Amino acid sequence: YLISVGGNDKSIFIWETDFGNASAGTGDDDDDDDDNADDDDDDNNSDLDLKEDPTVDERKEKKKEKIESAMEFDDDAGGLFQEEEMGEGDQFMAVKPWLGAIREPTTWKKEAKSAAHNGAPNVNLELEFVHGYRGNDCRNNLRYLKDGTIAYNAAGLGVVYDPDDHSQSFFDQHTDDVISIAFHPNGSIVATGETGKRPVIHIWNASTMTTVHKFKGPLQRRVTALAFSPSGKRLGAVGLDNDHSIAVYDVTSGTTLLSTKGDTAKIMDIAFSSDDSFATVGVKHYK
Repeated sequence: YLISVGGNDKSIFIWETDFGNASAGTGDDDDDDDDNADDDDDDNNSDLDLKEDPTVDERKEKKKEKIESAMEFDDDAGGLFQEEEMGEGDQFMAVKPWLGAIREPTTWKKEAKSAAHNGAPNVNLELEFVHGYRGNDCRNNLRYLKDGTIAYNAAGLGVVYDPDDHSQSFFDQHTDDVISIAFHPNGSIVATGETGKRPVIHIWNASTMTTVHKFKGPLQRRVTALAFSPSGKRLGAVGLDNDHSIAVYDVTSGTTLLSTKGDTAKIMDIAFSSDDSFATVGVKHYK
């Protein structure tokens, strides 16, 4: 298994891998044994005058060199912090502080480094379970569906949890964090919106985890709020551009019906009273 931790929502992902048993060591264990022996020696001599032992400084120097070696990077890594290449999502200007904490597996042979070893490993990961729920910056994002399952969002996923057998299903077509969600009146269709430079909205079936419609544009930066009309024929969405633009989509045909400026004040939510009328609310805003 592989465990990873999410970003703002602090979700914990458990992945099942198809790796076999770890192969035997490549000799690095000897270094570990030396380190353990050194640690034991340090403990045994803790009551002695260490200044009189000439090997103490040598051991400290070796450990210092080992730590410094572990913090080294390849020249093409760009250093500890570097700008991400321009791309989609709000990660396109991100830095990489995690580089200093990532090292190759202990069984990896440096002398075998070649073009063949620089690619992705021949291994597949299958998401098994997500521990966590995004509640710090989302609203109305947890709902029972008509079949008794529970739908919500976490990280870049739409999650459907079955409490009867403690299992989860995932809608994983988003490329960035999902920060808004809406539930169709029929109780089986879900809409989710993501963050990013040009965020995407997906309408999907919560039973089959398949996409019904996909909308890209005209909203920018992130989709902060989503809502279906009472009949389920319309979907309203709010963006995070300077004007907090509003878009209305036709759920049946998958087309954009309306795009207009919202307000310079931040819009927090949108709701329909009918297919042709909706209201928005936010920071010093009601319209």
